[in-house]
Amino acid sequence: MTIIRNVHLRQFLALSRVKVLWYAFSDSHQENLSALPRFDILLAFIVACTPLIGVVMQSNGVHFDAPIVFSGLALVSALLLRNKNGVRYTPVSSWKDSFSKTHTAFGLSCIPLALILVFYRDAFYSIELGIEPNTGANHAPASFHRLATFILFTSLWAGLSEEIIYRGLLLSFLRRAPIPYPQQTKDYLAILISALLFAANHYVAWGMWLCVAVFCLGLGFGIAYVSIRERLLPVILYHAAFDVLSLSVAFLTFRL
Repeated sequence: MTIIRNVHLRQFLALSRVKVLWYAFSDSHQENLSALPRFDILLAFIVACTPLIGVVMQSNGVHFDAPIVFSGLALVSALLLRNKNGVRYTPVSSWKDSFSKTHTAFGLSCIPLALILVFYRDAFYSIELGIEPNTGANHAPASFHRLATFILFTSLWAGLSEEIIYRGLLLSFLRRAPIPYPQQTKDYLAILISALLFAANHYVAWGMWLCVAVFCLGLGFGIAYVSIRERLLPVILYHAAFDVLSLSVAFLTFRL
């Protein structure tokens, strides 16, 4: 009976999936990555900071969609910088395997978000969603078409731009930094730094507590990206799907 209970517990906790992810992540440290010029790595860091400029400008009352503009500039710069250094996108050989590892890494990184939802639910009321709520008789409720378009566009744009900038560019370049450290150490630092900048870009709109949760999500996406050998498309799709779900729940919760 004890053995059966242990088996069910292991299945409930998905320990076998975690083990597969850990082995894949550990194996990725054995990759032979060519070092990139220090100046280009500095450029990658600057590009990854560019979306934050747009967020700060919008918070100070600029009259155009600064986050979209600066994210677009960063996205184009990231694509050009990767192409300049010959860092190619790895095609997906097994969607099932890639999604499985991405799902496991992302699920683990969602634990802090779940804890915040349970113990500090007020943090979610500080989110700036970008559409005015229906707060009075003079405000018509947002139509389903408007909400669906906003959610879909925002999710696809965020999934595409943020993953290319923070994982596809910054994380990939930091893994190839010409510093005298083992690849494992460089991988850890690359995931940590990319997650920090990813979280900083959400601080103004999301606040401190949710910024911590976004940092953990960034760690999860980074671990997934490295574990599946820098296959970016599964991470982009998973990121976009999560944003669709989270924004939909947010709009339903706050009854916009």
